[in-house]
Amino acid sequence: MMDVREAMQVGEASYATQLGELRRAGFAASFTQTGGMCAALEIVLERGYLLVTNSEDELPWSPEELRGWGVGYYECEDVSEGPVVFVETPRTDARALVASVVACLRERADVSRLKS
Repeated sequence: MMDVREAMQVGEASYATQLGELRRAGFAASFTQTGGMCAALEIVLERGYLLVTNSEDELPWSPEELRGWGVGYYECEDVSEGPVVFVETPRTDARALVASVVACLRERADVSRLKS
């Protein structure tokens, strides 16, 4: 049976292509788990962070099981409160992932302007 460290290494390797595409686009992305071994890709921002999951639920540990990307912007560490902004696409390719991250950040900026 794998320990948490080994499981995280397997997850990181499974999403190496997607993480590489995010990093090439300028995002410091990493593979993480949000509790209970629920996987996600994480992008820490100056204020808040993005969690990338399956559009329907948590990120599967195997990309072959992915049903689309979901990108949520969170302002605090308590993910149970839900994201402030959530963008999703049924596409599963790495380009769609980067486009969804950019769309989420744009929508977050729009929400921030409305609050001001």
